[in-house]
Amino acid sequence: PAAAVEEAVIFAVNTTQSVLGPIADYFQINGEVVTASSVDTYADTQGILARLYIGLGDYVNAGQVIAEVDPSRPGLTYALSPVKARVSGTVTSLPLNVGDAVNPAVPVATIGDLGRLQVVTAIPERFISRISRGMEAEVYLEAWPGHVIPLTVSEIDPVVDPSSRTLEIRMDVPRRETKAKAGMYAEI
Repeated sequence: PAAAVEEAVIFAVNTTQSVLGPIADYFQINGEVVTASSVDTYADTQGILARLYIGLGDYVNAGQVIAEVDPSRPGLTYALSPVKARVSGTVTSLPLNVGDAVNPAVPVATIGDLGRLQVVTAIPERFISRISRGMEAEVYLEAWPGHVIPLTVSEIDPVVDPSSRTLEIRMDVPRRETKAKAGMYAEI
C-alpha cells in the first residue's frame, strides 16, 4: 500500500507597517459663503423708482433713506415716497434700477452684515446621519487654492427640504478670516 501524502494548505499573507495617526471619514460637498443675517428692504407704495441714493457695497444705517419711489398715476402728481433701510449694514444686492417699476412685493435693496459670514450647504438625505452640531469641517475657497479654513457645524435645519431631499447646515466663519467674502463658492 502506498503511503498517504498529506497536503499542506498555503495562504498568501500581506503585511503592512502600522502607523499612529487619526482615522477620519470624509465626504465632499459644495456650498456658498453668505452673510449670517440679511434683510430685504421694500417700498411702502407702488410706482417708479425715481431716485437711488446708495450703491452696491455702501454701508447704510437703520432709518436712512436709500431710495425714493414716484407713486404718481397719469394725470395725478404725488410727493415722492421714501424707502428707508430697516437695519444697519452693507448693501449686498440692488435688483432694481432707476426707472424700474416698484411694488411692495419686490425688494429695492438687500442689506447684510458682512462682519458675520457663514458657509451654507445642503446635505443630501443619505448623509444626514453623519452630520452633527459641533462637527469639524475643512473649507476650501476657489479663489485661494491651498488655503484651508477649519470650521464647525453651528446650525442644522430641523426639517428636510421635501423638494430637494436635503438638509441645510451652516458653519460660522471666524471674524479673523479675511479671505472669505459673501457670495464665494466653497468646497466643504
